[in-house]
Amino acid sequence: MSGSLFAQRMGRVRSSAIMELIKTTAAGDYISFASGLPDPCVFPLETLRTLADDVLTRDGRAALQYGPAEGYAPLRASVAEMLAQRGLAMTSDQVLITTGSQQALDLVARALLDPKDRVVLESPSYLAVLQLFDSAEVSYQTVPMDAEGMVVDGLAAALDGAKLVYTLPNFQNPTG
Repeated sequence: MSGSLFAQRMGRVRSSAIMELIKTTAAGDYISFASGLPDPCVFPLETLRTLADDVLTRDGRAALQYGPAEGYAPLRASVAEMLAQRGLAMTSDQVLITTGSQQALDLVARALLDPKDRVVLESPSYLAVLQLFDSAEVSYQTVPMDAEGMVVDGLAAALDGAKLVYTLPNFQNPTG
């Protein structure tokens, strides 16, 4: 057996700056805007306790059991109904529930991107997405931002040959 235990693409992955920020925040008695963590004082604990109790009372065994990879069926149906009320013809079969943006971004990268594909990003961009794109072995080109978001004049030239554009429509991370 020769070579590394890890896949070659893992050589591109570096320590997560976000995880280091979270470790620092967890050790202090302050709110860090750098890591994107909300103030725990605003967590609606009583509301969440009530909702969890309701779910466990009504359907506890199913709620705690492994379920379909697409997500909890009643939640998918509710999301599809909400989107339909907003004018998007949607069925629950077209809804995928993820455990957060990182999982969603990882699934998009796995489904759409091949090594050496090019992705266009706003600059600065979300640190974790850079790490994700590194592990997908893609290259990326950045487009500057102004007060309105991604500078559209710079976007047109960057699109040539790009397979994906990653931008945040509001509350840009890391600039807020």
